Amino acid sequence: MPGGTTIQLAIDRGVAFLERRQRADGELPVCASGTPDPAVFPTAVVAQALSDTPAARHVRDRALDFLEAEMDPRGLWRHWPARHPQHTVIPPDLDDTACASAALAQAGRRVPANHDRLLGNRTSSGLFRTWVITRVEARHPLTLYGFFRRTSAKPFDVDAVVNANVLHYLGPGPHAGPVVAHLAAIMRDGPFPAAWAISACRRAPWTGISPGISAYRPWAAGWRRCSTRLSSSRPIRGW
Repeated sequence: MPGGTTIQLAIDRGVAFLERRQRADGELPVCASGTPDPAVFPTAVVAQALSDTPAARHVRDRALDFLEAEMDPRGLWRHWPARHPQHTVIPPDLDDTACASAALAQAGRRVPANHDRLLGNRTSSGLFRTWVITRVEARHPLTLYGFFRRTSAKPFDVDAVVNANVLHYLGPGPHAGPVVAHLAAIMRDGPFPAAWAISACRRAPWTGISPGISAYRPWAAGWRRCSTRLSSSRPIRGW
């Protein structure tokens, strides 16, 4: 079929592009405002996205190798990889950890026993904090202070998309209720977190939430209605 041929050609071109761009260590590099920005998160997300593309198996396998190499002894990941000059400055986070762990699990690779660490990084209301700050990180208080002083991050950040990614990785359980309720309330009432303003399109944060919430009842039906409404909305320009 002509349509099928066109789609396959597009897939082949995309895989070829990734093969050309992928670093020797397996990282799939990205840019921020046109500047190379070494990071773990994009490679973890792409590795999951390529699971249904047999032609990209080599790219995916190398990406997974990269993720395994970036894992710390506690089964956690940092946003900046080891080659980044600020790697030791940034603390581990649940976003990169959940996405990298999910990518490895999806591929049938060994996944670190990190569930308890993630579950232990919650607020009193049951939401997941973004940053992992334990006694290990507290040994270097000036480093932590400098990171949070120089960036927009805060030690006890709670982010909706991070919670969705953690939920996607952990799956159903007693931990899911508060997270799903929080995500559903944002979808229903807003406001959108300020961090989402960096998205070029207002559909982007909802796409991030979707994997974490869509499998949970009774919220699934409401999520489908919200997704339909949002998919027909126009992108917000100028962010």
